[in-house]
Amino acid sequence: MVPDPGALCQCPWAKQPERTLLPPERDRIYRQGREKSPADGRVRFRFKRALQSLARLWLRWQNPVRKPRNGRRCAALSKNLDRDQRRKPVTMPDTKNVFAQLQFDMRACRKCLEADYWVQPPAVTQGTHTGRMMTIGQAPGITEVEVGRPFNAGSGKRLFEWLGQAGIDETWFRTTQYMTSVTKCYPGRQTSGSGDRVPTRSEQELCRPFLDQEIALVQPEVIIPIGRLAITLFFDPKQKLDEIIGRQKQLPGGTWVIPLPHSSGASRWHQSQENRALIQQAIDLIAHHFSRLYPQDK
Repeated sequence: MVPDPGALCQCPWAKQPERTLLPPERDRIYRQGREKSPADGRVRFRFKRALQSLARLWLRWQNPVRKPRNGRRCAALSKNLDRDQRRKPVTMPDTKNVFAQLQFDMRACRKCLEADYWVQPPAVTQGTHTGRMMTIGQAPGITEVEVGRPFNAGSGKRLFEWLGQAGIDETWFRTTQYMTSVTKCYPGRQTSGSGDRVPTRSEQELCRPFLDQEIALVQPEVIIPIGRLAITLFFDPKQKLDEIIGRQKQLPGGTWVIPLPHSSGASRWHQSQENRALIQQAIDLIAHHFSRLYPQDK
């Protein structure tokens, strides 16, 4: 008896002849997972695109005021949209928290020490972010670091003598306005032993982001830079002090800048009779803006 040739090929290792699958049987095999259908990738891709479209629609519904690619801010998608649902500006509690975080960051900063500059932290500032007037000094002295407030020693006494002539009380100013400096930490004494060391340009650049954030958060209407280092932030460094003191300058945002000379005892500029007249002109300008900003406190 001759064996069936097909029976000889029923062993597992024998190669089976390929069969042509009809569409119904082919789909059944795909569904059973024995082979991967070419259409599966297209289905997953379309499903993913549909989910992304739904996510974009959800975000637009949550935030109807958006910024298109051309950089111009578009209007709300619906004119009847409730105003409370639109994007809100930074509120006062948010500003307060950001201001408090900035104060913490300045006191924790050690960038100048890491750059091998001899300074004595922490940063020394005073006041509140709601003040409408702001003083900017050169850098805190050793007594300012010990007490924890700017313009504490003789320089502070002379400064508030000037501000007192403008009708400004020292306690009121320290608690309701804002006082800071170009560099935040005590820079140490000069090598000659006469006065404090002037911070280098690199130190000023390390502290400049802090000062920019302070001005942006406080948004003062009057800035009083004290000393040449602070004055050159707003005026031409080539100008002499007698060409600057007694004058005011308005910044593009509307803030007025009224410079004063350095009030420390190491400075001799404010002791000249001609320069005292210029200082008096600056005091009169400060008094004018103070009465304008705080008429009830005059």
